[in-house]
Amino acid sequence: MSGRVTPAARFSAAAADHEASGSVASRGFGPVRVAGISLLLFLVLAGLVRYSVFIRADAAGVQLVQRSSPLWLIEVGRFLGDVGSFEPQALLVALLVALLVARGRFFTALALALLFAITGVEVAVKQFLFFPRAEVAALLQTHPRDLPEQFSALLPRLDTALFPSGHVARATFLLGLLWLGLLRRRRWGGAALVGLAALAVLMGLTRLSLDEHFPSDVLGGYLLAALALAPASWLLGRDARRLERRRSAADEAQAR
Repeated sequence: MSGRVTPAARFSAAAADHEASGSVASRGFGPVRVAGISLLLFLVLAGLVRYSVFIRADAAGVQLVQRSSPLWLIEVGRFLGDVGSFEPQALLVALLVALLVARGRFFTALALALLFAITGVEVAVKQFLFFPRAEVAALLQTHPRDLPEQFSALLPRLDTALFPSGHVARATFLLGLLWLGLLRRRRWGGAALVGLAALAVLMGLTRLSLDEHFPSDVLGGYLLAALALAPASWLLGRDARRLERRRSAADEAQAR
């Protein structure tokens, strides 16, 4: 067997160091608290967006970003928009999940697969947040044969529904998972966190500069990512414990 350490092994090994630190977060309280706060803020924000509370602030925010955006930000935004779309990310994540499962890193694979849960929540919110409730009574009078068609006609189109920003949510989640799984325990982990956070902010700014989203949509994307990163952190800890038990068993076997 070669001594080469694969990315999947480094991913779980870094999580093991995090688990071994004995912090409150590693015992599960941190992720639960983060998930609860993120969910509450996301629901409150969704309600405020639903009733157009931020409509003036959103318009002013977009205008401010677009007036101060340099030309390079537009080009970077187009590139990030392409690589940050769901299809290429889904393909990459599916391949990584398969690799992790093959190596027995089941909880790490599940953490990475939460990207699909993020997209599911994004699509559901975009479809039903602005569902015209006044039309429900008319639907009840529709012939059952015509009900699916009439119901689909009432749903907002995904290309016109804006809240939350899926690009921002997925990018922030993947960047956060990269830091938690691979970079956190490095000597330069703090600098890596700053760099990854800057990339997440850059993604949000480019969605505004390209007139794809409002600031409230971008904020919703960050909150959705935080909501997914909380259980992902816990799952990494579970894999870390499994890895530590395997290492301990192997060390004991060699000692004998």
